[in-house]
Amino acid sequence: MMRLPDWPDRLANFLADSRHEPFEWGRHDCCLFGANGVRAIAEIDVAAPFRGRYRTAIGAARVLRRFAGGGVAEAAREIGRRLDCPEIDPRLAQRGDVALVTGVPGDALGGALGLCIGGRFAVAALAGGWGAVPLGQVAAAWAVR
Repeated sequence: MMRLPDWPDRLANFLADSRHEPFEWGRHDCCLFGANGVRAIAEIDVAAPFRGRYRTAIGAARVLRRFAGGGVAEAAREIGRRLDCPEIDPRLAQRGDVALVTGVPGDALGGALGLCIGGRFAVAALAGGWGAVPLGQVAAAWAVR
């Protein structure tokens, strides 16, 4: 998976556009936020296998279980494997890399997919938009090169 040449602008635009996006299962949720960020900077829909296939937390759990045998973590590892995106130490994550964030409110699916935005990680917020969490809440990361 290759980032587009103008990925920094695309990432900035994605973050600005989603800053006040209401939380909605199947559109702007704990899994699709990270996938939508990757789609913005690389124009690859890593969520294609489950996008549009759920509208509730229970539906998301079912789709992720069918896709990868578990929750968000298992789905992220499966996507990374399929797209040859190496899992990296979260301390080495750079802007635009994907992260598995834990300990966020409403974390019903075993984590959330976030994006590295420098020294912190952006993740969809239940109240809408996104919030930034510290490295200590990141369990794994994948390089988007």
